[in-house]
Amino acid sequence: MVRHVTVIGATGIQGGSVIRALVKDGAYSLTAITRNSSSDAARKLASEGIRVIEANLDDIASLKVAFAGTSIIFAATNFFEPFINSGNEQAVEIETTQGINIAKAASATLALEHFIWSTLPNTCRISDGKFAVPHYVSKNKVNDFIKADSTLIKKTTFLWVSVYASNMNYPFYQPFPVPTAAGKNRYIQLQPVGRNSISYSLLVNLISEYRLY
Repeated sequence: MVRHVTVIGATGIQGGSVIRALVKDGAYSLTAITRNSSSDAARKLASEGIRVIEANLDDIASLKVAFAGTSIIFAATNFFEPFINSGNEQAVEIETTQGINIAKAASATLALEHFIWSTLPNTCRISDGKFAVPHYVSKNKVNDFIKADSTLIKKTTFLWVSVYASNMNYPFYQPFPVPTAAGKNRYIQLQPVGRNSISYSLLVNLISEYRLY
């Protein structure tokens, strides 16, 4: 029996990589969830034989319909889209709400066997409250909701993905070429140093000089 996988974020970097891997595997029936099935990315997925369904992450009812009959759900949300438009606080609220909506709809999916939630570590807990990284905070609020659902938690994998290699396309991530004694270049990334330093890849409210815009 072919297992059915539904991917949220299938037109993005992470969800797209999941879809491509599953297509290559060939063992699954696939559904891609998108807000706009007429977008170029969605049409490309459809041309590859992937079922594309429109659903709104702010609408639980549409998610329940999209999830019907699926046995595996992979969910990745996008903090940075609302962040660009509305800032940190609003983006945290939006991503938290959308993640909880996904979890509620997944919990109500009778055929569900495995729920994969793409999340991030709890920086507040790890740093004893020093660093509240917005896009980590929102995902961990969803983590807490999932853990409180005694049925869903048994089916859930919390997936941590490191910094995307594609981020190296952005200028602030690109390594600097440093000439060596042999005349060759060694590529390095310059990071803040010292006891209170953090990576420039984090969005932090507490220390203004380390904010990333």
